[in-house]
Amino acid sequence: MPRPDLRWDRAPGSPDAVVLVLHGGQESSLRAVRWSDPAVLRMWPVAKSTAHAGGERLAVARLRYAVRGWNGPAASPLVDTRAALDDVGRRYPGRPIALVGHSMGGRVALALAGDERVRHVVGLAPWVEEGDPVRPHPGLRLLVVHGMADRVTSPTASRRLVESLQPSALVASFVGLRAEGHAMLRRWRTWDQLTSGCLMHALTTAPHAPAGFAALGARASSEGLTTVV
Repeated sequence: MPRPDLRWDRAPGSPDAVVLVLHGGQESSLRAVRWSDPAVLRMWPVAKSTAHAGGERLAVARLRYAVRGWNGPAASPLVDTRAALDDVGRRYPGRPIALVGHSMGGRVALALAGDERVRHVVGLAPWVEEGDPVRPHPGLRLLVVHGMADRVTSPTASRRLVESLQPSALVASFVGLRAEGHAMLRRWRTWDQLTSGCLMHALTTAPHAPAGFAALGARASSEGLTTVV
């Protein structure tokens, strides 16, 4: 049977927080995931950018699921991610955790928004399923970034989810990217900068002074905003 795998891109001795990066997948498949799969490789630049920005203040790990599909009630990647959270907790007990997920990885991250170990969720073009319960705990911060030309997952569903959470005490932000699709390739630096800027501001004890889209990410981590850029 395929097994999930957790790979550390940066593992300092005493970080402020831990970032767990989650890749995409598909609705149904029991095929084993490989580190060389495109969905897995796409998250490497996000992890690299976050690790570079965080230095010794952020530990960064990527999870490779066991199989490619969500697989209905089995919720295969959700099971793998819960186990990975336990592994992270054993390595860095008490440290706040951020989940950064693309597509199906975003669905996983949103499903775990109620786990109090998770302090921040960044959904990148997330798969927002209408029937999925999203019940974030009061201390969670949420940023959703979605390409407005995405034809695989819905930017409208993402925006509606964020707007439904904004009236609560939760800090929930949506950033839509014009002329960008699902693969996060055309404006890849923008995705990376929004993510790293958001996480650095929200999770570290000495946040840098960001510029450009990193500054927008920092704003999104501390105030609810809805914008298209």
